[in-house]
Amino acid sequence: MLKKIIVLSLVSAALGAAVLGPSNVFTSLRASANLFQEELERAKPDLQQLAEIRVHLHDLDGRIHDYADRLAELQGRVDAAHRKSAEFKSAAGRERRYLERAQEHLARPDETFTVAGRTYTRATLNADALTRVNRCRELERQAGFFKDLAQKLTHSATQGKTILARAKTTRQQNTIKLRALEARLANAKLLQEVVALTDGVRTDPLGPRTELERKFERLSRKAASLERRAGNLHSDDAALVDWDGRETDQPDARDVLHSFLSNKPNR
Repeated sequence: MLKKIIVLSLVSAALGAAVLGPSNVFTSLRASANLFQEELERAKPDLQQLAEIRVHLHDLDGRIHDYADRLAELQGRVDAAHRKSAEFKSAAGRERRYLERAQEHLARPDETFTVAGRTYTRATLNADALTRVNRCRELERQAGFFKDLAQKLTHSATQGKTILARAKTTRQQNTIKLRALEARLANAKLLQEVVALTDGVRTDPLGPRTELERKFERLSRKAASLERRAGNLHSDDAALVDWDGRETDQPDARDVLHSFLSNKPNR
């Protein structure tokens, strides 16, 4: 069957090149290759196909495990991004509170200001406020960056969880299919054994014309022949003397001799 498919594929390719043109030859070859692959799969023993399915499921388990590890790492990145965003946001908020106090001091016409028990000039307080404005802007920028990063990573993690759940469901469904296929093949094998056993029970052990029956017939015919021969040997017609004492109607020998001797032959 496989050789026939190979030959038909080559013939189809040649005809396709001549009739359909080069553009359609590849389509024909792909169709022939698919047919050939399907025939190969059908030609494989059931146990081999089951073994290949188990290998595929084992590989799927490995890929699911690796994917789960990467997803866990991604979730860790999400948590870290949230922490970073919160840290920068908190630092920016602290700087804003300092700037609000500096704004209150600089709004007054004083040339010196007392902050936490220490005295600062207006120029010092003004320079510190400008520095803190730039720092607050950078902190808020970093907080926004990590917030956006956390959102993107969270979206990817959510998609990953969906993919992982679907992969696990597919794995479970394929496992159920494998168990069902194993059960079907086992039942089919059992049914074949039962059918063979049933046919064997229905068949006469001696058969229609067994050698034993023929031997019995040959010996029966031989016995019948011997019986007939024995019957002929014990027939009354062949007996010369009746030892049982039965009376017989035998002619008198003297009469027979007189008649025989009286008729002389002509000379």
